[in-house]
Amino acid sequence: MKKKKLQKSYLIYFGKTVLILFLSTLISLALDGFGMQTANIIMIYLIGVLMIIVETSGYVWGMVSSVACICCMNFFFTEPRYTLRIADREHALMLVLFLVVCFISGTLMSRLQKHADEAISNEEHARRLYRISSGYLNISGMENILRYAVESLPEAQGREGIVYLAKSLSELEAAVYAKPLTSAVEEALRETAAAQWCLTNLLPCGVGTSFFVTSKWKYLPVKSKTTILGVVGLYCGRDDVPESEMPFIHALLSQLALAIERELLDHRQKETRMQVEKARLKNDLLRLISHDLRTPLTGIAGSSGFLCESYDRLDKETILKLLRDISSDATWLSNLVENLLSMTRIQDNKLQIKKEKEVVDDIIAETASRVERTLKNHHLSFDIPKEILAVPMDGRLIIQVLVNLVENAENHTRKNADIRICVRKEGEEAVFEVQDNGGGIDEALLPQIFEGFVTSNTNGMDANRGIGLGLTICKSIIEAHNGRMEAYNNGEGGATFRFALPL
Repeated sequence: MKKKKLQKSYLIYFGKTVLILFLSTLISLALDGFGMQTANIIMIYLIGVLMIIVETSGYVWGMVSSVACICCMNFFFTEPRYTLRIADREHALMLVLFLVVCFISGTLMSRLQKHADEAISNEEHARRLYRISSGYLNISGMENILRYAVESLPEAQGREGIVYLAKSLSELEAAVYAKPLTSAVEEALRETAAAQWCLTNLLPCGVGTSFFVTSKWKYLPVKSKTTILGVVGLYCGRDDVPESEMPFIHALLSQLALAIERELLDHRQKETRMQVEKARLKNDLLRLISHDLRTPLTGIAGSSGFLCESYDRLDKETILKLLRDISSDATWLSNLVENLLSMTRIQDNKLQIKKEKEVVDDIIAETASRVERTLKNHHLSFDIPKEILAVPMDGRLIIQVLVNLVENAENHTRKNADIRICVRKEGEEAVFEVQDNGGGIDEALLPQIFEGFVTSNTNGMDANRGIGLGLTICKSIIEAHNGRMEAYNNGEGGATFRFALPL
């Protein structure tokens, strides 16, 4: 195919050369008929030679046409005419000088044409490089960057490409290539040793090199100033990449290296910010825990110490009251520790969900038994379906969610408020709601109500008992069940926390 294309171009160049020589001779004969001097005719042929060089883009064709012009000049315009003999020495010198001028002019024109072609090629390369570089600016995510790189290679080079990201200085990650998978890419996936060698030795290999010479791919390292970032493979078949194309390819690899470095830097910055945020949250958590543990522990220590010292002098009602206070504080501490353990598991991605079919009545009954001792001046009611409703869930965690929501309602509503737990089936979901009529949620807090350390001042100092992690834990548990959770102010002058679990 390539040989036929070359033959066709030679035929076209030959036709152009013959046509220009014919027209130059025709014009020269016309001028000679009007009595023009030979010097003017020489200029016509010189212009013809320059036109041939421009049209054929080749120095060889210009030199051949120069010799052909000398023959035409000698045949048509020097004595004796219509022969190739030269009778006059001046004519011979003129023809030699004409040939020299043609060679010099042809050489200069050929160089000028070459520079013009290179300028056009460089402009096209710069345009394509700018377009590809602009594309990297709008892409984030390592996978998207590598995918864009392999998709832009055929556009920029007309070659299939494959990219390997360096996992370490001696190991590559899985290959990234354009879809659909072609036979050439399949061949590259089978010869990963070449790409691995390129990574380890930081040298090109494959086609046109001394290493892996049987490969049809050329592998080039993608490097930054300090380290190796990956390897790019270009499908070449049996023909190496032209030397004139290599600067453009290296520019493409530099753009890819910059995009990869930018993404790695962004990832490291995010990790740094995350570590700083974790450290800040840990400090806040320790500070808040220290503050919140002091109050119930002081109450437990004071009540138990008073009982020990004054047990014989106290009446039964006072003793029972002190014991209830101790039990309430101990229960609150137990719930706090449970929440902290849950938050630790969530942050470490170790929260394990063990789903089993749980009957909703049993879950509500266990929740009621846990919160009845802390309700004080609140009234708790239930609205559950009459039929048996079994929901796939981790019962222990869902009970913790309901307990947190009830305690949240208790701590952030006015005295004598009504708290109601409602359960119903909606389509393929079981919907749980904890409602109250105790004043509702500040509209400014609603958007971040499920974020950590968010509390309100609804009931003064007593309402702030807690470190603001309960709702965050609740939402994390529900989402781990593939459910969803929301909070809003209801029409009864209070708040509703609603979550749905798939059936």
